Amino acid sequence: MPHLDAVADLLIAALGDRLAPGVSDYMDLFREDGVLETPYVSEGSPARWEGRPAIAAFLQTLRGVVRLADFHLIDVYPAADGATVVLEYEGTVHLEQQGQKFRQRYISIVRTDHARITLWREYTNPLAAKTAA
Repeated sequence: MPHLDAVADLLIAALGDRLAPGVSDYMDLFREDGVLETPYVSEGSPARWEGRPAIAAFLQTLRGVVRLADFHLIDVYPAADGATVVLEYEGTVHLEQQGQKFRQRYISIVRTDHARITLWREYTNPLAAKTAA
């Protein structure tokens, strides 16, 4: 999923040895039963996808709509359980159909098990996209 490569690269670097060696693809980050959540979405939009097929189907809807670039990690906050980290990062979101772009800051809670992501809960500023569009 080339439109998401910047985020995949950031996660691989941030999670380091919490991930299996050789993970290089966005979908390969997740366990088969992994969950992606984006709590701050527009009312009526789904905010949770369970399992790789559901996550892949959702992310496919973003192709040609959103492209992420210039992502950099601000900080990593490991939790005491050793399986959970809080990531703070930012990047540029390109709204491809509108020709607009904006900077977005993210806070994500990421939980891993068996060297893959089991939960990725991503928090963003929903007003940033509305302002850009």
